[in-house]
Amino acid sequence: MKITLPLLLTCTSVLFTSCDSNTPLDSGVDESELATVLSVPANGDTITFSNTDGKAGPFLEEITLTGATTSTTSINYEYSQVTSQRFDLNAVTQSGGTELSGPLDNLLGEPVTLSSRFRELILREEADFTSDELQEVIDLLNPSGASLIIDPDDPLKILSTIERRYRFEVTSNLGDKIRGSMGGVYFAQENSYLVSFREPTTSELNKYRFITIQHKIPFITGLANGVQVTERGTFVLDLVNRNNQPR
Repeated sequence: MKITLPLLLTCTSVLFTSCDSNTPLDSGVDESELATVLSVPANGDTITFSNTDGKAGPFLEEITLTGATTSTTSINYEYSQVTSQRFDLNAVTQSGGTELSGPLDNLLGEPVTLSSRFRELILREEADFTSDELQEVIDLLNPSGASLIIDPDDPLKILSTIERRYRFEVTSNLGDKIRGSMGGVYFAQENSYLVSFREPTTSELNKYRFITIQHKIPFITGLANGVQVTERGTFVLDLVNRNNQPR
């Protein structure tokens, strides 16, 4: 069949009119549906924590994921999808969870301001620390490789984490995920040892300059504290843009 030029132009005109229409395309996606969790996070996805249990702050304020396994100074975190709306971060501590010689070496073996404050803090006749002082001990040791928290059942005790599990439940919708973030609630469970204080050993007196017999050195007792919920709160998971790769 022969198509005349005027007819061809008419068809072309109709095609252009359809493509230039302002009517939005129906993707068939219901953005109000609950977002599903990631099977594996991308390198650079970031979780921000906000605890809601009245504590001064969460153990982690933020963690940037590097895929299925993420490493920090003293803890390796393994990501695991549990259900469509739940995922876990299972944390296993390195040496900082079972002994403190490494963190103490890092803190007391370097001539830094934090070392002076730590020595001042642990210089006392008795290990009669207040809860604020214990928190300061934790804040000084954790950046050096320890994994310490205040016992949620006793503010005058320190715990050293052996294992930590974060359980997350996504409550945001698919529209949030499409726009690059998901949020919800979380809690943390920990298996830990009790931490106490003692006089320095002869080896420590020789190793650490300015440490005296009057100082009280923190150590991990080896007494198991059992598994307990140590933190509850909300979270936001910001998703990095991976071109040509679906989330």
